[in-house]
Amino acid sequence: MTLFRWRSGQSPRHAEYSWLFLPCSPAARESPDVRSTRCDPAYCGVWEQQREEDRTGQRLDIKVPPKCTSADFLKNSYWSNRGKLDVSQERFISYPGASPESDTSLLLGWAGWNHRDQADALVGLLRSRVETGGWEKEDARFVPLLAGLCEVIPWVHQWHGGHDEEWDGNPAEEFQATLDNGRVERGLSESDLTNWRPKKKTRGRKKSA
Repeated sequence: MTLFRWRSGQSPRHAEYSWLFLPCSPAARESPDVRSTRCDPAYCGVWEQQREEDRTGQRLDIKVPPKCTSADFLKNSYWSNRGKLDVSQERFISYPGASPESDTSLLLGWAGWNHRDQADALVGLLRSRVETGGWEKEDARFVPLLAGLCEVIPWVHQWHGGHDEEWDGNPAEEFQATLDNGRVERGLSESDLTNWRPKKKTRGRKKSA
C-alpha cells in the first residue's frame, strides 16, 4: 500500500488537518488505564465472541463493553474521531517513528483501507526498514509496528482468511507468519506487544540565565 508524508511545517494550513489522523498502534492513542482494561482477557473475549457471531451467524449472549469517554484517549482529537463507541472516523492512519533516517516526516496511510490493506501497509514497513531502511532487527521502533499488526490481524483472519484471488494467496496466513517471525526474531511475546506503551515525552527544564 502507498504511504505519503506529512510535513507539518510545509504550510500553515497543515495544523488544521492534524486532528484527522490517529496512530496505527492502539497504545499510542489510548490512555494507559483504558489500555490495561482492553488488554484484559475478559475484554478481549467480548471481541472474540463478536467475531464468532459474525463467522457463524449464531446469536450469542455478548456483554456490551463500557462506552468510551474523553479520558480514555491521549488527545482530545483522538476522542473527537472515535467517540463513545470507539468507531473510526479519522481520515488517515499515522505511523509515528516509522520514517526512514533520510526523511523523518510523519508517514500516513488511508483510514479507509480494509483490514487486509492496513496489515499490508504495516508488513511493508517492517520489511522495508530491515531491507533498505538500515534498521537493526532489535531496533525498538519495530515494536509499535508489530503491535499495530497484532491488533489488526484477528480481523484479517475473519474477513480475509481464505484464498484471495486479487492477492493470489491467503493474506491472513502470510501476515500471521510475518507477525510470528517478527516477534520470534526480537524475542517478543504477544503480551509484550499488547502491553507495549509509548515513552512519555519529557520537556527539558529551561536553563537559568
